[in-house]
Amino acid sequence: MSGEVYSSMYLVENGWITRVLHMPGRTGQIGSLALAGDFLCVGSLIFERSDQDLIARIEASVFRLPMPDFCKLMALHPWLTKALVWAHEHEEALPAEGIVVLGRCVSKQRLAQVLCKLVARPDLSDRPP
Repeated sequence: MSGEVYSSMYLVENGWITRVLHMPGRTGQIGSLALAGDFLCVGSLIFERSDQDLIARIEASVFRLPMPDFCKLMALHPWLTKALVWAHEHEEALPAEGIVVLGRCVSKQRLAQVLCKLVARPDLSDRPP
């Protein structure tokens, strides 16, 4: 939750989880949506405290990755670090694209944009165990 000390990162196994940001004196605003295969709390690699709430919008499950264990994994497998940086950079590019869509598109176009992004995402829930 927002303001809590990080202890772990998480990898979404299935479900939809929103990252909700709060402004002083205001209600929360959904900042982004995490689906299967997305990391949560990546900021824990750098920051001590969370700046957002995580809220499951449908039934969801996550893998808990305690920070000390995850840091050891990254040291042993540099490709994991590269994959995490790539995922984070991709996620950071989405809000900039969203700002353009909000400023240039009517509501039907904005909705179509979101639906197309969801359909284009790989469905990781069908993978073999």
